[in-house]
Amino acid sequence: RFFLLVVMADVPALEEGYPTDRFVDPSSVYPEFICPICQCVMRSPVNVLCEASHKMCENCCTAWFRKSRTCPSCREAAPPQAPRRDISLANMISRLTIACFRKDLGCQWTGKLEMLAKHEDSECGFRLLNCPNQGCPERALAKCLPSHLESCPFKPLVCQFCKQSYLQRDKNHPEQCPKSPIPCPRKCGTMVSRDSLPGHLLVCVDVTCICGEKGPRGLVERHLTEDLLNHFFMLAQRLAVAEHDLAACKQALAQKGIAIPSVGAPVPVIPAPIAPTVATSLFNLPSLPMPLLAPVAAAAPVHGSPPPPPP
Repeated sequence: RFFLLVVMADVPALEEGYPTDRFVDPSSVYPEFICPICQCVMRSPVNVLCEASHKMCENCCTAWFRKSRTCPSCREAAPPQAPRRDISLANMISRLTIACFRKDLGCQWTGKLEMLAKHEDSECGFRLLNCPNQGCPERALAKCLPSHLESCPFKPLVCQFCKQSYLQRDKNHPEQCPKSPIPCPRKCGTMVSRDSLPGHLLVCVDVTCICGEKGPRGLVERHLTEDLLNHFFMLAQRLAVAEHDLAACKQALAQKGIAIPSVGAPVPVIPAPIAPTVATSLFNLPSLPMPLLAPVAAAAPVHGSPPPPPP
């Protein structure tokens, strides 16, 4: 973007009056309005209290009296009292129509002199302003400042993820923010923040569903919950097989004279000759991934109180 930066004094010198060429109608500028020192239309006219009551700019008078306590027009000695403001003359001058002193830059404003200060200080689009963003060295015309603020590298922004402030020049912050969401690299379909990814990868391992589906834990859990009814029937079938095998084991133990202890009773020692047979029967029970059965168990109907845990 192009910004016109002005290398000039942004305000006129206070000790001078208003240049005559700034007034829209030069014929309205009477000789009585001209300061004898700066040769401009008087700014804050004062009466030096000489016999002829000559007037001049207040600042011009102050500067003149530092060098000579005489009237600059008639050279008469000025009285010791301070010059007096000429309110009547000031009112007449304030009604003159004047142009903005930045007209050479393109400002087209014209208005009464009494409105000039307000326009030049707060309304003129060609006044030179510093960028309000801390650390930005740019200066731009007031009318260009909004465009500059949009692209200013020092513009403060708030991250939508970590809620912390950062500068617009750090444009990569949202992508590198520890709280920004990223997909799991194992393609489980889960979005996690960057700083929680290591912990997620610890639990995002390949598992096997009761139906044989394999994949990352997140995908398998989603697969399990999307078809709870069929998985419940599979679980019921496996439990029936497990009960059948358990009954066979009990029968095998009973034939060997080993009674099944009640809950809380000490477990008997299985004789060495039949221990391998019993162990083989137990290890042939279907393997059920218990963490993955939680959604199924939660959806299954409950009949009575749950059985006590095994000893």
